[in-house]
Amino acid sequence: MNLLTENGYTMPHHEDYYYSGYDRGHMAPNADFNDTYENALATFFIANVWPQLPEINRGSWLSTEYKTRRLASERHAVTVFIIVDEFSEKKVENIQVPSCFKRRVYDSGTDELIYEIDIYQLTEEEEEETQ
Repeated sequence: MNLLTENGYTMPHHEDYYYSGYDRGHMAPNADFNDTYENALATFFIANVWPQLPEINRGSWLSTEYKTRRLASERHAVTVFIIVDEFSEKKVENIQVPSCFKRRVYDSGTDELIYEIDIYQLTEEEEEETQ
């Protein structure tokens, strides 16, 4: 925790998410950066954690993590870009809720795009508005 505060960073707090209807979704998963304590801790920086609906965080986004790990194993090295985009009006505490999470995976040797996905999350109110 001192590593964060010493560098002027904060972490999203568990209590901010209680009863919000959202999970603390890691864009770059902690499990992929557990080689050192500092790297693991960095995945909890607020820039890496965004409000995700549970079905996104524990479902489709988690599937993208598995797919990325498989591609990294097959290709030996990949470059991953994660984009948080199209924010809704809803907030969890002071954090704007994204409407879209994007993942792009490139083969590091060839720079070939080998996987891309956009995952949209809408609140019930937003879904009703689109119908």
